[in-house]
Amino acid sequence: MQVKRKESVQGNFAKKGEDIKEGDMIKINDGGKIIEGTYGEQNVFAILVDDKEFLLSVNQTSLNAMIDEWGEDTEQWIGQIVHVHMMKQNVSGKFIDVYYIAPHGYERGEEGFAKTAQTLNATTAPSGGDPGPQDPGEGEQPLV
Repeated sequence: MQVKRKESVQGNFAKKGEDIKEGDMIKINDGGKIIEGTYGEQNVFAILVDDKEFLLSVNQTSLNAMIDEWGEDTEQWIGQIVHVHMMKQNVSGKFIDVYYIAPHGYERGEEGFAKTAQTLNATTAPSGGDPGPQDPGEGEQPLV
């Protein structure tokens, strides 16, 4: 029999509802790490909230939105601003607050997050060059 060494992450995990809340804008501060958690693999990223660094376990719905926006290389996500979204969901028979994160201009729908029509029109309109990083605005993104 072969066994695998499990890796853990040491650090200060963000407390949902305290350190991060619905509507917050947070910055991704590293390329993340996959760790084995209680319920399987977890994608953990360092984030900045008001100049304080925390760790955040990010769910697949949130990952999918960021992949759609910035690609699969999480090193390209460093420095990006995401919005915090919260919704009540039934998990194991209890309604709990589930947090998501998503890039600016993404809204939550039946199949996860997608760019809004307004954002799509803005990104496909001709411009005078690369606009560079966009200022965060209203958008929805779930966090775990």
